[in-house]
Amino acid sequence: MDIKTIPGNEEILRTRCEEVINPKDYEEDVKKIIDYCLTKKIYAVAANQFGILKRFIVIINDLDNDDKKIDVYFNPVIIKMEGLQYSYEGCVSSSNIIGKVRRPYYIRLEAIDQNGKDIIKDIEGMEAIVISHQVDHLNGIIFTDRATDVYDVSEEKQIEIKKEDPYFVESTIGLFEY
Repeated sequence: MDIKTIPGNEEILRTRCEEVINPKDYEEDVKKIIDYCLTKKIYAVAANQFGILKRFIVIINDLDNDDKKIDVYFNPVIIKMEGLQYSYEGCVSSSNIIGKVRRPYYIRLEAIDQNGKDIIKDIEGMEAIVISHQVDHLNGIIFTDRATDVYDVSEEKQIEIKKEDPYFVESTIGLFEY
């Protein structure tokens, strides 16, 4: 199992993923994705980044902590967006590319878990950025489609750019639209 990247896998990464009928059918894929992410220190991915054109994402909170919390969301849909925040984003599918992206500060996520149980979750701040980024993947949208100030630079230069123009919350309320 390996990450699909751009250039090379645009068709896969730009394909809108199909809904999952039974999450249990993807238990082995989820386990492999989690193992890969833990090994490579990746904290969020969408299924299509592994060539699986189904609607699920994996989020690993506190990646460097022994008490990791791993969330798997099947058929995630953002049903409400408010506020406005900006940050430089990168992506494991886009190597050294970063870009400044405007995202909602707050989202309400509707999904199902690995047991098929309905989830409604209110999310804000950086976690809203991460979830929005991954849901975009499932819709065939790559972060650079939404980004301004796009750079293809080394990791050291990325850190420098992010320090010069850090994460910024413009508003925590008000309707957000792309």
